[in-house]
Amino acid sequence: MTEEKESKEDTALVKKDNGDLEWEISYCRYALVCAYVTVIGFFLISMATLVIALRNSSVSGLAVALETLLDSVTSIVVIWRFSGPISRSMLYSNPRERVACIACGSLCFLVSLILCTRSAISLVTRVYETPTIDLLYVLSVSGTLGLILFSAKLFIAAKLGSLSILTDAISSGIGALLAITAIGAYYANVWYLDGAIGILAGAMLATYGAGIVTYEMCSGDK
Repeated sequence: MTEEKESKEDTALVKKDNGDLEWEISYCRYALVCAYVTVIGFFLISMATLVIALRNSSVSGLAVALETLLDSVTSIVVIWRFSGPISRSMLYSNPRERVACIACGSLCFLVSLILCTRSAISLVTRVYETPTIDLLYVLSVSGTLGLILFSAKLFIAAKLGSLSILTDAISSGIGALLAITAIGAYYANVWYLDGAIGILAGAMLATYGAGIVTYEMCSGDK
C-alpha cells in the first residue's frame, strides 16, 4: 500500500515537472516571436527613418535611426540566447544568460551615450528640428509597436525570470517613450520636451546597462 502511494506521488511529480516544462517552452517560443518581430519591425523602421533623415538632411533623424537599429540588435542577442533545442538546461543556462545580459547591457549603455549626446546638443543650442509628416507617421508606428513589445516582453521576462529579456523589454520601452515624446513635443510646441526626456531616458539606460553588466561580471567571478 505504501509503495503504491509513493508510486502515485512520483507519477504526480513527473506530470507536474512535464507541465512546468511545457509552459516554460511555450513562453520561450513567445520570447523568440517577440524578438523576431522586434528585429524585423525595428530594422524596417530604422531604414525608413534613415531614408527620411537623409532626404531632409536631419541630424536628429539619423540619431533616431541609429537608436532604433541598436534596439533591434538587443533582440538579436535574445534570439541567440534562446536558440537551439529547447530544454530546461537551455532555458536556465547561466553562461548563456550571463553573456546575453552583458551584451544587452553594453548595447543599452551605447544607446544612452548617443541619446544623451543628441539631447544635450538640442538643449544647449536650443535647436529643435521639426519632424516632417512622414517622420511623424514612422514615429507613430515605432511608438505603438514598441509599447506592445515592451508589455509582452515584460510579461515573458517575469514568467521565465530572464534578465536578458527584461533588458530587451526596457530597450523597447525606452524607444517607445522617445517616439511618443517626439510626437508630443511637436503637437505641444514645446521645444525642450524631446531633449529633456531624452537625457532622462539616456540616464536611465546608462544606469541600468552599467548596473547589469557589473552585476553579471561580478557574479561570474564567484
